[in-house]
Amino acid sequence: MSVVLDYRSTQMRDLTVGIARLTKKALLIMGILLGVFSAYLYLGGKAGAVAFVLISAGTMLGLGVWANKAIGLPLLPMIMVQQIFLYGVPILVNPGLMAQYPESITTSAGLEVLVFSLALTGSWAMAMSQMRTGPAICYSLTEFKKDGAGKLRKLSLNLVFFTTAYSVLDRQGLTGPIVNLLPAGTSSILTALLAAAATCGFFIGSLLIGSHEMPPMSRYLYWLLLAANCYIAASAFLLSAACTFVMSVVIGLFWSSGRVPWKLLILLGVLFSFLNIGKDAMRDRYWRVNGQNSIPDFTLGEMPGHYAEWFQASTDAITGNGVVAKRWESDIGEAAAAKENQTLLARVNNLQNLLYVIDAETVQNIEPLHGGTYSVIPLLLIPRILLTDKPRSHEGQIMLNVHFQRQDLNSTYDTYIAWGLLPEAYGNFGPLTGAIVLGVVMGLFFAFLEKWTANKLVVSMEGFIGFTIFLGFANSYEMVASVLVTSIFQALVPVAGAMLPFSRRTRVQKAVV
Repeated sequence: MSVVLDYRSTQMRDLTVGIARLTKKALLIMGILLGVFSAYLYLGGKAGAVAFVLISAGTMLGLGVWANKAIGLPLLPMIMVQQIFLYGVPILVNPGLMAQYPESITTSAGLEVLVFSLALTGSWAMAMSQMRTGPAICYSLTEFKKDGAGKLRKLSLNLVFFTTAYSVLDRQGLTGPIVNLLPAGTSSILTALLAAAATCGFFIGSLLIGSHEMPPMSRYLYWLLLAANCYIAASAFLLSAACTFVMSVVIGLFWSSGRVPWKLLILLGVLFSFLNIGKDAMRDRYWRVNGQNSIPDFTLGEMPGHYAEWFQASTDAITGNGVVAKRWESDIGEAAAAKENQTLLARVNNLQNLLYVIDAETVQNIEPLHGGTYSVIPLLLIPRILLTDKPRSHEGQIMLNVHFQRQDLNSTYDTYIAWGLLPEAYGNFGPLTGAIVLGVVMGLFFAFLEKWTANKLVVSMEGFIGFTIFLGFANSYEMVASVLVTSIFQALVPVAGAMLPFSRRTRVQKAVV
C-alpha cells in the first residue's frame, strides 16, 4: 500500500528549478563571451576560428532549448557545457594543436561537434514532447520519514566512515586475508561497491549541508572524511577517484542550495590542476619501473613523503627549476619529462582525438570500425567471476588505438590513450553518421531518464539511480562507451541492491504531468 509523504520531501524536478533559472541567466553572458572569443579568433586569422563558432552555436542552442523545456535531471546542459571545455577551449589555449592540421580538418571537427549537439538537442526535445512523465510513485527510503535529517545524516556519515576505514585498512595491507577468502573475480565488485557507497554517502551529506541541516560537529567530521578519502584515493597519482567524490559533493551542494559552491570549486580546481602538472612525472618514477607498468599501493606512512615529492614535481614543472626536475629528465628522458608540463586543460582535450581520427579516415584512408567498440559492451557487463576470459574493461579503447595506429597491442598493457564518446563514434561510423547516431541515442536516453525521474523523491531508489547516472556522464569526458556503460552499471548494482531492503513503494502528493 502506498504511503503519502509530506510535500516537504524534495522531488527530482524541484532540484531543476534553480539550475534552469541559472542557465537562463547565464545564456546572455555566455553568448557574449563566446562571441568575443569567436571574433578574436576570426579577425585575428587564428586556426580553428570556424570550428569554434560551430561548437559555440551548438552549445548555446542546446542550453537554450533545455532551459525552456526542463523538468528534471540536467543531463543535457551538463553535456553541452562539456562540449565547450572538451572541444572549444583547446582551440583558444592550444594553437600548436590546431597548426598540426589543415583548416579543412579543423572545420570538419567543429561541424562534427555541431551535428552532435543538434542531434542530441533535437532528439531530446522530440522525446520530451512525446514521452509521458513517470508516475508520482517511487521506492523511497521510508525509514527517513520521521527525523529525516537525523537519519540521513547517520546514513551519510556511516557510509563514508566505513568506506574510509576500509581504505585505511587496505592501504595498511590488512584486508588481504578477507579478500583472499572471496571467489576469484569479486575484488572488482567489492571495489565498485565501496566506491558507490562512498559517493552516495558524500552526496547525501552535501544535500544536508546545502540545506543547513547538518550540525557543526557532523559537518566537520564530514569534511574530514572527504579530505581523508581524497588523500588516500589520489595517493597513487590517480586523481579521477578523488574528482568523483568532489563532484558528488558539488552536485549535492548545488541541488540543495540552488547556488554554485564557487569557493570550493576554485580551491579544489586549483589544487587538482597543480597536482595534475606533476602527475605524469610521478607515474614515470613509481609506476613504470624496470619496463613494467603497475600502480603501487602506498601505506599511510609512505604517503606524506610521496605527496611532498609530488608537490615538488609540480612546482619544478611550473618554474622549470629544481633538482627533482633535472633528476627526472636524466632518469626517464626528455620525452617523458615533457609530460610534466601537461596541464589540466591539456588533459581535458578531446579535440585532439577528434582531429586525429578525422585525419586517419579522410587522409590516411583507414576504414571505420563499423560499431566494433560497441559490440563488446554486453560481455563487459558480465562479472569476471562468471566469465574468466572476459575482455579488459578498456577493450573498446584498445580497439580504437590499435586500429587507428596510435598504439600497438603490447603497449596497451602499459598505457591507455583516452578517446571520448564523440571521437569513438566517428571512429566507428565515420563523418556525420557517428555524431548523429551518438547524439540521437544520448538524447533519447536523457529524455527518458528526465521524464522517468521528474516526479520521484530525491531520497528514493530512483533518485539515487538518476544521480549515479548523472555522475557517470559528468565524469565521462575521457571514456569510450564500453567504459562508461560498464562503470555506471557497476555503480548502479550495489546502489540499488543496498537500498532495496529499506525502500517502500510511495506515492508523492504533488506531481508534474
